[in-house]
Amino acid sequence: MSEETNKKNAVAEIVQAIKEPGATNAQVVIPAAKEVVLPAAKQIGKGLEDLFFIFFSPLSNKRMEIEAKQKEFIEDVEQRVAQIDPEKITEPNLSITGRAINEAKFHVEDDEIRTMFAKLIAASVNSDYDNATLPAFVEILKQLSPFDVKNLIELYNIDKEGLGNNKVSASIRAYSDPTRGTGVTLINYFIPFKGLISINHQYYSASVENLLRLGIIDITQNYNLEDNTYQNKLKEHQLYLDVLLEFKDNVQEDPNFRHKHIDLINGVWDFTSFGQLFIECCLEEAQ
Repeated sequence: MSEETNKKNAVAEIVQAIKEPGATNAQVVIPAAKEVVLPAAKQIGKGLEDLFFIFFSPLSNKRMEIEAKQKEFIEDVEQRVAQIDPEKITEPNLSITGRAINEAKFHVEDDEIRTMFAKLIAASVNSDYDNATLPAFVEILKQLSPFDVKNLIELYNIDKEGLGNNKVSASIRAYSDPTRGTGVTLINYFIPFKGLISINHQYYSASVENLLRLGIIDITQNYNLEDNTYQNKLKEHQLYLDVLLEFKDNVQEDPNFRHKHIDLINGVWDFTSFGQLFIECCLEEAQ
């Protein structure tokens, strides 16, 4: 048997390990693959128990939907693995491939996160990513919400533009005098996302905090923005305009209102080295 044939067989075995537990050369992923492929309820017997499930459980449609998503996930992994050069196929790693398959079953309903898991699994058996795929990426994916992923994709697209200080962020602070004496922070981690407005800013701030906590991005505060174009991205954003209007109304209603002056503490964000590897392994093909 030729080396090329052996490589092709290796691809088939990795795919088979995910589709149907039992492939000999990929046993490290068998327990996890079984969790994905078997029905969510793991019912014992299919007779009366299935009938009871169908007629009495309002979750029967949900179960069918989840199983359909599982099938999509398996097919996605299959396609990605099949596209890898057979010479670059590596043995599945339990700490990455196995755990990723095992954890993906909890995220099959979220299209973006499911796709990111599929990308990571494919990367974990591709020698091109030997030094890029990290076990920690499984934990990262587990702790991302669909909203986090939406924001991460927007940041990724901004990063791809590669234009000077376009990766701007800021804190919005209120001061009792224009010389910036004692002040209070109104909104932290203000990145000009497209959908960000005053009534949802806390969700965006929490999402940015999560990306920071996970080590995907970093923010440098008190950064001097050299180009007013990027400063204007902040000052012309709807969130900043909403805050200005709100404080103007407060001052008009109460002349003794203490914090009358609003200003921005500029900063910039960037992907960490860890975050760049995560993007490479889990996001770039997930859009």
